[in-house]
Order: sequence, then structure tokens, then C-alpha cells
Amino acid sequence: MDLPLEVIQNGGIRPGDRVDVLGIPVVYLKKSVVLFKLHVHAASVIEASAGGRGPEPVKNIEGTISHLKELGFKRIPFPKRATAISVIHSKSHAANVFADFKNELDLKSVNVESLPTAMTDPSAIARAIDQASGNVVVLIRGGGDDAEFTTFQHDDVVKALARKAAHRITGLGHYGNLTYADIIADFCTTTPTSAGAYVREQLIRTYNMRQTEREALEEQAALIKALRISKLKWMLVALAGIALAGYLGFFR
Repeated sequence: MDLPLEVIQNGGIRPGDRVDVLGIPVVYLKKSVVLFKLHVHAASVIEASAGGRGPEPVKNIEGTISHLKELGFKRIPFPKRATAISVIHSKSHAANVFADFKNELDLKSVNVESLPTAMTDPSAIARAIDQASGNVVVLIRGGGDDAEFTTFQHDDVVKALARKAAHRITGLGHYGNLTYADIIADFCTTTPTSAGAYVREQLIRTYNMRQTEREALEEQAALIKALRISKLKWMLVALAGIALAGYLGFFR
């Protein structure tokens, strides 16, 4: 079990307490040996130790999964036509995550909106999410210690993602832990590069789908036009027949 110190402190957990934990089970394959590990994201005391219970746990979005359900967010599919790809990334010049994302994207026809942000400031990230103008929003950052990813557990960030009316993608450089931002996202991956690859694949897929729909509409329009021409021909033939019958009847 992976139980971060922050979860212990937030839950007010003391030695000997019985606790209820919320986490993600992960399976590792190492040298042909299967290993199981539970990455704990939240914990609360259900029975205090004999030594007395610690302070009341901090009540925030990490408390229970019910907080996430209360947000009432809905899954938003990748749009048929992406107006813009809004990318929220570190504003540090040393971080190359935006370049990694854009290089993998490798499509000049799409508009990419860069939103450099302080990735350790939950309020700044939430503002960037709210300000993003694209109907696809990507939140990316590079790797680091587990403690650095607590930003993406913050109430402001999670709620901003939940209310965003766009297809939401996270490409956070962490392999062991799943953040609540990842859970809210419509698609999550572990690196900015793989997030760029996913967007590229979706853009190609939606473009091909539009092309197929356009070809189908063109075929349908051509068929309707052919039917109209054919119908007009038959009408002219019918009118000619009526005129001929009238002409012959007149001379009789």
C-alpha cells in the first residue's frame, strides 16, 4: 500500500487507528512476477486508537468519492470539429512539456492556444481552465515527486475541470498515482507526449469521419439530382404522349 504523508495528515490519522481508505489498485509486472499495490488518495478514521483520536480530518474534495459525484460533471466526447486546442502548461522556460506536446501533435491546420501557468498554484490553474477558449482543453506537466501533484487534487482545479464545457485531457507526468483531475478528465494519460498523440489521433479520426459524411452527402445529392432528372424525363414523355393522343383524337 502506498499511503502518502499528506493523506495521513489530512485524515488526522494516528498510530493504531482503524481507517477507511480510497485508492486505485495497480498491477505491476516485474521480472515475470505480478505485484499488486494500492495507491491511497484519501483516508478517514472510522475507529480511533485507545490513545485518543487526532484532530478532525480536513474536509475537502479528497475526502470521499461522493464529493466528485456531487459535482455533477458529464463526459464530453471529442468534438467533430475542434475550434482550438487550449493547452495549460508550465510557464517555466526550463519546462519543455508544451514543445513535447505540440511536436507530437504535428498538425499545422489546427489552432493551438498556449496558456502558460504556475503549475504549483491551484487558483492559477483554475483560472486558466476557465479562460481556455478551445473546445478541447489539455492540462499537462512534466514529471516530479508525488507531493508536487497534490495541486491536481485541489478543490479549485477539480471544480474548474468539472464545469468546463469542453473535451478535457490530462497529460500529467506521473506514473504511480491517479489524481482527481485525471478522474474528472474525459481522457487521461501519463505524459504530455502521449496527450499530444491522443489529440492527433482524434483530429485525424474526426477529419476522416467528416470526409466520409461529406462524400455520403455528395452521393445522396447526386442520386436526388439523377432522380429529379429521371422524373422530369418521364413527365416530358407523359406530356408528349398526352399531346400526341390529343392530336390524333382531333383528326378523327
